Amino acid sequence: MARLGNTRKEIRALFAKTGNQCAFPGCNHCLIDDDNDFVAQVAHIEAAEKGGPRYNPKMTNEERKSIDNLLVLCYRHHKKTDNTDLYTVAKLKKMKECHENQFCEQPYGIPENALEQIYIEQAEFEHEVTMLNKFWQESCHFAMPFNISEDASVHLCEIFDCISKIENQLDVIRGIFDSLPENIGSFFHGLGYDLTKYRAVRHYDNPFCNIEWEMMNIGMTNVILNIRANILAMEYHLEFEKLKNRPFDSSVRAKIEEIKQRVTELASSTIVAD
Repeated sequence: MARLGNTRKEIRALFAKTGNQCAFPGCNHCLIDDDNDFVAQVAHIEAAEKGGPRYNPKMTNEERKSIDNLLVLCYRHHKKTDNTDLYTVAKLKKMKECHENQFCEQPYGIPENALEQIYIEQAEFEHEVTMLNKFWQESCHFAMPFNISEDASVHLCEIFDCISKIENQLDVIRGIFDSLPENIGSFFHGLGYDLTKYRAVRHYDNPFCNIEWEMMNIGMTNVILNIRANILAMEYHLEFEKLKNRPFDSSVRAKIEEIKQRVTELASSTIVAD
């Protein structure tokens, strides 16, 4: 089953239009059986991860997990639709539309225990990944720690921290580039060379001056700014999804107010490098 980051409300909305049947044309395989067990799979029309069928790098994570991008299929037909030459994005979207139109007047209510089973399956996968990574760390001294079970907001904080580290490293690289002409001159002076001609070269003619200046000071600056803006937007949407499930949680509301201030500031005062 595809890993879901969806709320219970979203999953109920997804299943409401399925008629409890596989969406593949002509297939009447049930999704929830008589024992209320989930016996199908939630498929992404455009893959959730890079390398998956029909992966679209231009989509946001929110768009990838949106129920508009999800299709509920039996195991057999989920595998069959991995054939991307035959089952294109357009074809799967049409399949979803035709299937849901059949049942829009008779919404299917997914049983609570079946919904719980989907969440249990997600938790079991997360536990499996955690144990695999633990074993890998015990086996390899240089293994990278990986935690998939944290709250999404924790992962976002980690991303912001990584971006800050990248910015610090870029500052170090800029410093190296800025001092490169002088360091090269000092190196040759130490070897006994006459630097009169080297010193006379104007900075814009010196190949060691302003190396990749636009890329380092404009291009990378704007890319990182754009990454920060998109992560902030994700953080905003994630907290509101929490609020929909925990409307009286004061800590979630406080977090939303703090994020709203940052969003407002970014939207009204951020300037790109040019």
